[in-house]
Amino acid sequence: KAKAKAKAKAKAKVVWEYKDDARIWQPYNSQRQPLLETHRHQDSLTFSIGDNHYHVDFHAMQQENVDTKRTRQMRRRCVEKSKNNKKKKEKREKLTYQDLAWLDHGSRNASQRLVIDYPHYWDALGPDPMIAVRKLLSKSDPMYDQIHNDFFQTVDENKFEIVCIQSVQCPHRWRVYSTNERNYLLSGGKHESRSIKQLYHGLSANVLDIVIHQGFLRQYGKRVKYGDGVYFAQAASFSAQVDYAVPDKRGHSHVILARVIVGEYTLGRQGMKQPPIKDPVTHQTYDSVVDRLDNPSMYVIFRDDHAYPEYIITSRLCQAYLDKMEAERKRREAKQLAEQREKQMRNDKERERERELARERERERTRRRERDEAPLSVFL
Repeated sequence: KAKAKAKAKAKAKVVWEYKDDARIWQPYNSQRQPLLETHRHQDSLTFSIGDNHYHVDFHAMQQENVDTKRTRQMRRRCVEKSKNNKKKKEKREKLTYQDLAWLDHGSRNASQRLVIDYPHYWDALGPDPMIAVRKLLSKSDPMYDQIHNDFFQTVDENKFEIVCIQSVQCPHRWRVYSTNERNYLLSGGKHESRSIKQLYHGLSANVLDIVIHQGFLRQYGKRVKYGDGVYFAQAASFSAQVDYAVPDKRGHSHVILARVIVGEYTLGRQGMKQPPIKDPVTHQTYDSVVDRLDNPSMYVIFRDDHAYPEYIITSRLCQAYLDKMEAERKRREAKQLAEQREKQMRNDKERERERELARERERERTRRRERDEAPLSVFL
């Protein structure tokens, strides 16, 4: 076994890589590779590239620009030289997502690899990357607390309660979205909260599985005020409305927390089929449109693959609120019944008064008739 391990190690090539601005792993040049490998057992290393000076922390696996204080992630990995290496990777039951690479069709050049960083909390992939798997988040998970707290920043906690939170793991949809995010960043887009945001999207249960497998489809949209696109809200309270998050037979409503490329946006308007052109020379359009330019609350995208459904938040009306609503309903019914009885009594009194007036008029007519018919001698 020791000989086999030594033989395998001899066939492997060590590569040191750093993550660039587009979040793509790039190898260090041939001069830095042996330098990093030689000093990797030390705590740190300092080297220069031109006028830039860098400090490497091997414990944190982080590179820092001494002048600008900008940091980058780095890693060391072994690349096997065996021809069967690709087949072995495909047969693995549990994938190391940070090291997974998808090759362009027909490309054997390692420099053309598109490395996709899958979320670290994903489980092993199934046999079909097109299938979306829902993973239930434990209440002890820090991500559960974060999503829970963000959701109830705008949603009334006395009205709704969260049934469960699930992460969506669909390799195909994530790969498509990540490619678009990478292209956006490589084209000069900024990776910041203004450009790539986590937003909410309410939907009915009958289209939930369609969305997590096929992406956000514009034909299921209900709003057209700012264009014929897919709508995302900054506040969970908007998406949680029953008009959008339509409750199912069990009373469960579903809101998706999505990762969305909003990029550069402008004001939307009804009838838009795509964002307006921002550069008349290149005919490049805005990435999205909004309801208002100052602190937008609604974002609309026109490319379905510019968003990925990261989490499903399933909620329902809490029992205390339902009891309160039931008591309010009974109170309203009792009030309506009392008002109806009072109205009925007023109507009965009014009808009785009208009947009494009619009888009085009839008596008066009778007296007049008797008086007119009486003989003259009665008056003499």
